[in-house]
Order: sequence, then C-alpha cells, then structure tokens
Amino acid sequence: MEIKQKNCVIIGSTVICINSAEYLLNQGWKINYVISNDVNVQTWCRSNNVKWSNPNSIQSTEQENEKKILFCIVN
Repeated sequence: MEIKQKNCVIIGSTVICINSAEYLLNQGWKINYVISNDVNVQTWCRSNNVKWSNPNSIQSTEQENEKKILFCIVN
C-alpha cells in the first residue's frame, strides 16, 4: 500500500494518546480526526485544530477512497 501523504485517525485516551498525537504531528503526519471520550484529549484536539469525536457520536466526513492509517492507543 503506497501512501503519499501520511494521514491517520487515532482512537485513544489519556496522556499517552496526546503524546502519540504530538509525536505524529511533529513527524509530518496529518491527523484527520481523533476518537476519544477523554476530556483532556478533546481539549488538546481543540487547542491543536484537530477534529475529534466522542465514540458514541462518530460521523464519517472522510472520502471513502482516501487511504489512512488507524492508530488505537491504549494503556
């Protein structure tokens, strides 16, 4: 699978999710959105202009033909 731009979706919570997202951004990744019910992760997303969704209200806004990587980050 060839990926020209590094796009991803992250599912996670806690500071591990935040640290991983920061690492990915610093490595040139584009985070399409984060799925989390963690208020701290949601606050980080707002501060960094990253779309986020609560797991109970996920809505697909992405084009089906885009290739993305899914990161699920848990303790």
